[in-house]
Amino acid sequence: VRAVWLLYRRPLLFKGWLLWSRAYGVALEFCMWLLGGGRTREAWSIAALVIIVGLYALSARLFRQPRLALLASGLAIAPWTLAVHLFWGDVGAWFGASWVVLALAQLGVGALLTVRLNARAYGLPPQLVAHGLAIVGLMTGVLDPAVSSVSVGLVILFYLGAAALDRADGGKARPGFATRFVFPLAGLLPLWAIYLCLWLWPGTEPAVLGLVAWAFVLPLLAIGRRLARWEPAYRWPFYLSALSWALVALGVAVLDWQVLTAVLFLNSGAAVLCVWLFREPLWWYPATVLLPAGVWTLLAQIRGSEPRHYGWSLIGLAGLYLAGAWALRRANLRRYETPLLAMTFVLVAAGLPLCSTEKVDAFVGYGLAALILTAAALWLRRPLPFSFAVGLAIVPYWVAVSWLNLSTVNAGLL
Repeated sequence: VRAVWLLYRRPLLFKGWLLWSRAYGVALEFCMWLLGGGRTREAWSIAALVIIVGLYALSARLFRQPRLALLASGLAIAPWTLAVHLFWGDVGAWFGASWVVLALAQLGVGALLTVRLNARAYGLPPQLVAHGLAIVGLMTGVLDPAVSSVSVGLVILFYLGAAALDRADGGKARPGFATRFVFPLAGLLPLWAIYLCLWLWPGTEPAVLGLVAWAFVLPLLAIGRRLARWEPAYRWPFYLSALSWALVALGVAVLDWQVLTAVLFLNSGAAVLCVWLFREPLWWYPATVLLPAGVWTLLAQIRGSEPRHYGWSLIGLAGLYLAGAWALRRANLRRYETPLLAMTFVLVAAGLPLCSTEKVDAFVGYGLAALILTAAALWLRRPLPFSFAVGLAIVPYWVAVSWLNLSTVNAGLL
């Protein structure tokens, strides 16, 4: 008997699995299509499909074939979809939300098999199907704010559970994979808020949605810093997500000048915060560039703004940066002062051409630039900035002389 079983085991199994596959197709094709559908036939189709899925799952355990668990997990999508249609009808994009619910259920089954029953080979297939199904369900309702508000919220729960399962399954021992599910978890939080706004307030302007996205920048940075004390690898997904959404908010805010001004100032402040958070002085460069951009957009909204006002603002900010560099050196933070000093000279050079149109513009602009460079030379004890300051001082001096209405000979003597 044992010899006969060993001889016919594989052909019998193959024939049985082939019959189940045909029965699966018959349940869909014959009952739903050839017989015209209907609630009764749909119910019988669901029952047949559930039995077949259960037989595949049972075969995976009896014959130690994890691949059958993968097949059972994939085939479970059809009866689930039919059951949703049976009870709620043709719900359209809401099928995507139902698939996310099924993905959560399959993730739970995978967690049970992996962690509780210590059967990782059988717990991995439903997890794989669940991850693919969650993505498909999320994309199905991407154009429907109501559906996406539910789907994205469920997917956030899904990735939260996936990250917890990954850590329980030994993700901490695999640094390269420790954060693979934390990245989508962190990135979907602002997206969820955006969909909720579109659902509850359909007429929300895109620029306002940019502000909604930016509202998550500081919380994500705070969460990342908090998680760094518990698991250092978990901080980077939240940091990168925060910075990415700051850029997204900046791009969306271009449609509204007022919102753009606010986002530019907020991003400049966030960059300053990153200097302290990452202990990296290079973050001063985006901060010192975004601040003048915010000032310029603010000036663009004020009636009567002229080119000289833009130039004066740049030179005034250059003085502010020089004062900030001096304060950093006083606080024994010399490594953080270099970007501020560099941007001081860059803003002075950028602001001078805008102050060269009229006498008043040149007197104020070049005079301020000369004072800033003189202060920089005296503080740094470097003669080069003072050389430029002396050259620039000629302009306000000559403008002042021209205002005296002196003759050419007397003006030459002065």
